[in-house]
Amino acid sequence: MEKMIIKGKDTFKVLRIMKKMKIAELVKENKKEALNIVKQFNGKDDKEKEKAVKEAQEIMGAGILADIIIDRIELAEEEIFDFLESITGMTLEELYQKDISELVELIISIVKENIDFFTRASSLTK
Repeated sequence: MEKMIIKGKDTFKVLRIMKKMKIAELVKENKKEALNIVKQFNGKDDKEKEKAVKEAQEIMGAGILADIIIDRIELAEEEIFDFLESITGMTLEELYQKDISELVELIISIVKENIDFFTRASSLTK
């Protein structure tokens, strides 16, 4: 599948989605949890700290993603489908026909390919 990089025309669509879904709030909540994990390793050697940071990042990412998909996705359903239509080139009908696992995989793929954008944008939606 071709890379799905967010272009200028989609920027404000994504920001509206993030604001409706309160992504910045989620990041802030999960960041606290991640920092608590890292603090446990203060005074330890660099390898242990590095391992703790990686674990914290995974927990933070998984927590945010699960919260978005399970609890908040319906808050921006229309905007999400509009964005997916734009970035994938699929029609709404094609997107509506996909099963949930395909849609989730599509969303995860877009987030991974645009992680820098989402990281920066989360600070703009506060």
